[in-house]
Amino acid sequence: MTGLLLIACKKEVPSTLDFGPNGGITERNATGQLTGTVDASDWTHDDNWTNQEQALFGPLFNAFPQGGTFGTSTNWGVHDDHHISLYSNPLVNQATFAYTLPKAGVRSVVVVDKNFTVVMPQRSASVPTGPQQITLDFIQANLTTGETYRLYYVMHDSTDVLFRGHGDFRIKP
Repeated sequence: MTGLLLIACKKEVPSTLDFGPNGGITERNATGQLTGTVDASDWTHDDNWTNQEQALFGPLFNAFPQGGTFGTSTNWGVHDDHHISLYSNPLVNQATFAYTLPKAGVRSVVVVDKNFTVVMPQRSASVPTGPQQITLDFIQANLTTGETYRLYYVMHDSTDVLFRGHGDFRIKP
């Protein structure tokens, strides 16, 4: 009986990602304005990650208690509005990843395809306080037109995972 309970409680990792309804992306133009569908699970905070998702960032989560407790730093609100977005979406070869940090930290991003295969390995950089923008160039990743991908992001300082989440984007045909 115990074995059955353990099997029933084990969280399965899907073989392919579910990008969500309406194509699974939040559509924005080249200036960041909403132009169509919105996926409410994208470009926000996600404090419940699977072991597979945490493993994308290697030893990063091992450096913090319980693999990175979400938003426990006293200088960071658990669900402060960090103005997280990616535009344009869908995109051709590049997109702007924008967010706001109330204090300096480190930004790390990883991109995976629908099969959870890493297509752009982890990239990290120290970032100052305030509004931030980085241009992500997907040309080297050789992404397939018409396909949807997921960008995972983690913002952290030396003591805590400050916030983490994901967003989906599509490559224009």
